[in-house]
Amino acid sequence: MESSNISKMLECDCNLYQMKQFIDNQLINYVAPYIYSNTLIPDRSNFQSWMCKLNPILGKKRDPMSFLDVDDDNFICINRELKEKKLCPEFCECLSHYDQPGYYIKCESMGLEYFPKYIPVPDNGAKLVVSLAHNNIASFPDCDEKGYEWLLNVTSLNIEDNPVNIKSSLDDVEFCNFDRLLRCLKHGENIQHLFLAQTGIAYIPQRIENMGLRSVSLPNHELQCDCNTIWLKTWFQQNERQEHNGNTSKRTEIESYQTLYCVGTGNSFMHFFLSETAYGI
Repeated sequence: MESSNISKMLECDCNLYQMKQFIDNQLINYVAPYIYSNTLIPDRSNFQSWMCKLNPILGKKRDPMSFLDVDDDNFICINRELKEKKLCPEFCECLSHYDQPGYYIKCESMGLEYFPKYIPVPDNGAKLVVSLAHNNIASFPDCDEKGYEWLLNVTSLNIEDNPVNIKSSLDDVEFCNFDRLLRCLKHGENIQHLFLAQTGIAYIPQRIENMGLRSVSLPNHELQCDCNTIWLKTWFQQNERQEHNGNTSKRTEIESYQTLYCVGTGNSFMHFFLSETAYGI
């Protein structure tokens, strides 16, 4: 079997999950008995040109990638049961994996101005991925309000590319709502991933430091640099040390923190606090 140079564009959803499993785990066992001694045995490289039209990772817009390089848990399809029972918000897509429990709720690019209510929650604490990316959401909800119980169960929350704005002060109402939201997420003990990039948030509640997140993307590339944000530098340095020591179990992967700058100064966030004038802002 020879490798083809023709790139095959595929819809990489749950319907192709079994094929990927077959190629990864069983192909050689089925084909080997019929291979002549002078014939090349097929392997994964024969399928490397099979490309996904879109990377199915929620909230991420990336170039097409090889079908074989897509993580197993990203092969997802529309959950017809939720759709038929009208449990999925009308402005969202509710998806699920072929054989793994959990829901992927995709509410992207719908012009939403508020967090949706009554998002379906899977049984037994299974994965609940919610993406609200690329909308017009400008405020955080009162997570204690009826309808937002799903926030206690969410494992991954993406609000990237929304006009949420926290720049004025730590007494700002929106900052307090953000802190309350983080409190609810931590209280649920399920949250693992939080995506905040491309928002106007310049102050981040320190509560985020002790949430046990596996990954977080920070807002834009500018933060307020003053005595209220110096804890961030310590947090970044602690994560650096844990990575250097190979202690990944307690480490939060903080996306692109090395490129953060201080609002209005052009100075690197990590080097700003070395300045004698840092605390005078």
